Amino acid sequence: MFPTRGVWDPKTEGEYDGRIALTVGLFGYVVATGVALLVIVVVAIAFYAPW
Repeated sequence: MFPTRGVWDPKTEGEYDGRIALTVGLFGYVVATGVALLVIVVVAIAFYAPW
């Protein structure tokens, strides 16, 4: 089911380092989650603030 430990090589000749793709993906998820939470907070304040 899972690859054997130590088999994956993140960099082979002529290719980008796989860790770069993983890092970019991680930052993408962090930014998307942050933006979604910010939108939720702004909407909650707009609808439920006692003004």
